[in-house]
Amino acid sequence: AETGRMLPIPRTEPGNALGGIAWSGGGREMFFVQSASVMGDISGAGSRILRLDLSTGRKTTLLWADGLATVNGTEGSVTVCDVLSSGRLLFSQRLRRQNLREITLGPAGAVGAPRLLTSGSSIDRQPVYSPDGKRLLFSSNRSGNLDLWVLEPSTGVSKQLTDDAAQDWDPAFTPDGAHILWSCDRRGHLEAWIANADGSGARQLSDDGADAENPTETRDGKWIVYWSGNPKKTGVWKIHPDGTGATRIVPGSFVATEVSPDGRYALYNDQDQSNLRGVIRCVEIESGRVLPFAIPVPYTLGAPGIIYGRARWSPDGRAIYFIGQDSAGLSGVFGQEFSPERDTASTRRPVAGFSTEYVTESLGVSPDGSRLTISTGEEFATIMLADGVTGAAPPARKAP
Repeated sequence: AETGRMLPIPRTEPGNALGGIAWSGGGREMFFVQSASVMGDISGAGSRILRLDLSTGRKTTLLWADGLATVNGTEGSVTVCDVLSSGRLLFSQRLRRQNLREITLGPAGAVGAPRLLTSGSSIDRQPVYSPDGKRLLFSSNRSGNLDLWVLEPSTGVSKQLTDDAAQDWDPAFTPDGAHILWSCDRRGHLEAWIANADGSGARQLSDDGADAENPTETRDGKWIVYWSGNPKKTGVWKIHPDGTGATRIVPGSFVATEVSPDGRYALYNDQDQSNLRGVIRCVEIESGRVLPFAIPVPYTLGAPGIIYGRARWSPDGRAIYFIGQDSAGLSGVFGQEFSPERDTASTRRPVAGFSTEYVTESLGVSPDGSRLTISTGEEFATIMLADGVTGAAPPARKAP
């Protein structure tokens, strides 16, 4: 504090959520939270609290626990820990579950109450319908880590498609329904992958080197569009299904891409965190021209840590459905008309969600536009006390 000199500490796993920093009273040690995966606790791997000896640089794992690092897409938050007294450490847990609910849609929005498709303590999210509308593909940690599952809404029967120690999420069907696309970290970082519709024949598509997510394919099968979080080449990218021709369409720090039904455009989310909003933008895939059309999606300070502006195209491409907040601060799905060259804000309308019982986090729209599935999250917070923690000491008191 007196000199401004920076003191390096030992490197931690790159990309993994980090925080919850607390000093021991003597100033010789500090405690912090570190997730075991770039996906945080959603991966099922849990997180740990570590002690760092500043004099030696040695890190020691004190304990593992769930609910320490919450990550949704690229939005992450870490719980707090602090020294209570000698040998005692306080920390908070936030346990979460997410279930899928299906809603019938009419001309004015939701028709009737949502119907539970999944239940339990797992995190089921990122739903997407098959082109024939008979199956629902989603990502879930119900198998112990993130894998892809498929469910038949008519029967409730579900089946696991991927079974790998790595994390699988960002699922999508190709327009012909013959293949599935997703992001996974089987090579140590997130890349775009493709497989047959039954999960067989999996192979890596992209060679981003750091973070390729949300792949979707154009209707003619020529391009697969995704976004890159690689600091050296952030932006929206396209690549041929054989893995060749990787080209950046538009540079910038964006997330949550999806190709339009006609294959002409791709939407993406421009996260303007300093102004507490996401902005849905669209780019012409062939030319790289960013359209004048945009949908600002503001959110309030302290809002649940989800991606506001996470969006899906309507089946006819004439509207966009997206996650946003209403005037009461509740999250849900809005619909708004899409027009490449004009502002359509006056057409925005609430569609579904906006419940006091759960947070609406992600969504999928059936190919005939008659049904909407939302992933709804519930969170439970607990304050925990760990005894017998070596190095935990209260602040030294000065003599009067």
